[in-house]
Amino acid sequence: MRIAPFVALLLAATPAAADPTCNVRVVRAPDDVRAAIEARVGIESSCVTLDVRVVPTEDGYYVIASPPHGDVFEGSVRDPSLVGELVTGWARLPPSPEIEQGPSTKPVLVDAHDAAPVSQRRETRDIAIGGIVTSNAYGARGEVDVFVKRGWSLGIALGISEADWSWTNPEMPTTTELTFQDMRGVIVAAKTFGDGPWRLRVQGGIGVLRTQYSGTLSPTPGLEVPESGEGLTRMAEAAVTASHDVGPDWALSIGPILTYYGQTYHLDAEIIPPQETTRSYDVGAYAALHYRL
Repeated sequence: MRIAPFVALLLAATPAAADPTCNVRVVRAPDDVRAAIEARVGIESSCVTLDVRVVPTEDGYYVIASPPHGDVFEGSVRDPSLVGELVTGWARLPPSPEIEQGPSTKPVLVDAHDAAPVSQRRETRDIAIGGIVTSNAYGARGEVDVFVKRGWSLGIALGISEADWSWTNPEMPTTTELTFQDMRGVIVAAKTFGDGPWRLRVQGGIGVLRTQYSGTLSPTPGLEVPESGEGLTRMAEAAVTASHDVGPDWALSIGPILTYYGQTYHLDAEIIPPQETTRSYDVGAYAALHYRL
């Protein structure tokens, strides 16, 4: 029997298997979720280019996918396998004007206008670096969240600042002008309100303040007596800031901050009775750049 030509004819008529080419890059995800995404998109024949980040939340996973051009896709699902389905749904489509979104295993096409980011607060720790400006002071500040749970956070803050203060004693014709250089360490407790790209954070803290000061005491016009010193005191602060996301892991915040010093200075010019000067509190603006760990 001549079967070779018949087999050759069958092989020629059978289409070759497509080589899957799905360019989905998992930038950040738990190991089991990464495996689920790679297994699911691996069976697709072609996809748009996506960079995927997955952050665990209390209720499941928060998923962000970024194409080279176009809108960022965001969604929340409960199961690792559903993360793969969600990412695959996004990857099958052109970057615009339509995207897929939803926690179900069967992707549903929706208009881009309806595909707003899902309101799911990610329980992540933030690092913030910013500056403080008041009417007579300026400085830099850094914060990091150590513990986060259900919108509450506990962290630490470190800051440096410089301030110029001036006092006049109404009982005596004396004027005091001092420059303060402060270093603070604060334990901060905060509550964050809001789940979307806009959030409100109310925080308060207590800590220690190391102060070095120098300046002059003028008991009479034209006479200036130098003054200087240093010390360690307790302090407290409170702030309310509004923040807005500027990227998958970045946000900007701004708001007022109140610092309570409660410091008292005893200045002795020797030629006049000792003078007592206080530095009670200061109010300023605080702006910071946040990065989510």
